[in-house]
Amino acid sequence: MDDWALKKGRRYGSLICDLTNRKPIDLLESRTVEEVKSWLVQHPSIQVVSRDGSMEYAKAITGPSGYGPMAFVF
Repeated sequence: MDDWALKKGRRYGSLICDLTNRKPIDLLESRTVEEVKSWLVQHPSIQVVSRDGSMEYAKAITGPSGYGPMAFVF
């Protein structure tokens, strides 16, 4: 999971890839906690997330309970 610029410095989306198959899965229009969390809830089979250092992604992955997929930060 990483961000990508719709308009550099102003608007960013999220790129979600399957690292095993080396293919993109989805593009999200933002990188907000709500949108990423909503996507993860719709895809409950996700068990491991590789993400950048974004705190938004960290919050979306972990959730309020502190449990969620195992997250690796690169």
